[in-house]
Amino acid sequence: MQNSLWQHSGLRSKPFHDPAKYPFTAKLERNASRILNELLAQSPELCGAPHPMGHELADGAWNALFLFSVGEKRVDCDRFPITTRIVESIPGATRAGLVYFSVLRPGAHVKPHSGPTNTRIRCHLGLITPKRAWLRVGRERRGWKAGKCLMFDDSFEHESKNPSHEPRVVLIVDVWHPDLSRREREALYRSFREDIARRRPGAIAQHGAIRAFANLGL
Repeated sequence: MQNSLWQHSGLRSKPFHDPAKYPFTAKLERNASRILNELLAQSPELCGAPHPMGHELADGAWNALFLFSVGEKRVDCDRFPITTRIVESIPGATRAGLVYFSVLRPGAHVKPHSGPTNTRIRCHLGLITPKRAWLRVGRERRGWKAGKCLMFDDSFEHESKNPSHEPRVVLIVDVWHPDLSRREREALYRSFREDIARRRPGAIAQHGAIRAFANLGL
């Protein structure tokens, strides 16, 4: 059930990962209330902007506030200094993929899809977590818990749904797959940046890497 564009051989493959095996998750969980309070202070309506892939993947409203995208610092970082400092302390988090607040509105459904590469592991820090909301990765479905991290390989087919009457809000943080060496991570980062520029001429300069990578399925 892995259908990514960039498939790196030799990496252990499973849909969900144990958050306890990633030391940074403890820091995110300790600071979950601070992160949520900062988000509510800066965006009390949790509006953000429509997710770049929402028109293709979502039935219903799916909003996002982006902080980092493949090594590029986004404008929203200035609005969220606490969250930005925490993320910058996590090895690889600003370069492996994306960092953003994801808001799934009541009734919204993000349809089945796969991320572009198996070289990252995606973390969801639960901030507002309705009990009925769920995430399916591969054949397994799980719910979010406020103040807790879910770790999964988004190169597996996955989808999410929020059938509740309140928004589901998570902070998404991508990190490198733990099986990658430091040299492999640097080589992959350079390759991704070059590929973004080649596939979307001018996208990095004009709109940032997020728009280009979003169009590739992140």
